[in-house]
Amino acid sequence: PDAGADGLRVRGPYRNGTTPNSGLVTGETLVADVAVENVGGSAGTYDLTVTRDGVPIANRTGSAGAGEIIPEPVSVDFSMAGTYRLATRTDSLRVRVEEPATLTVADVFANRTTIEDSGSVSVTAVVTNRNDRPGTGVVTIRRGDITLLEHEVTLGGSESTDIIATASLSASGTTVFSAGNRSLK
Repeated sequence: PDAGADGLRVRGPYRNGTTPNSGLVTGETLVADVAVENVGGSAGTYDLTVTRDGVPIANRTGSAGAGEIIPEPVSVDFSMAGTYRLATRTDSLRVRVEEPATLTVADVFANRTTIEDSGSVSVTAVVTNRNDRPGTGVVTIRRGDITLLEHEVTLGGSESTDIIATASLSASGTTVFSAGNRSLK
């Protein structure tokens, strides 16, 4: 993925690309292109150490010509929510990590509300992420106690999607469809 102007990018199950202003979520990896610059007048070696909250997590060594800038990519995994300080000898960066967002079912609707004797109905669950960070959840569409569809959904911040299940009905009467905390008769 492309790095942003700050040399940072994110990799993970939710997104890959430049780092968002909202921070990271657990399970994502921050990749930083740490610039090592030889400000001396002759070639030399370097020893780069990156720390997370004061604990070394990465070490890179190499050589650079006079005035040369070497980008050293460093990957940092985040499995727990919190605020972390990543640092080298001369620079530091605060990284906020949150749990993935909880997705919600905003609406449930059907393509038809009446059927003569028998037929099929398409039931749509509108799944939304009302947060500024990505989230994942399993959406289950049911007819009464019967599961019609179970689908894992991943959405970016402020995104929504439709999940559709089809049910065949062979008897008259009232049927209740549901997804999340929403239901439809």
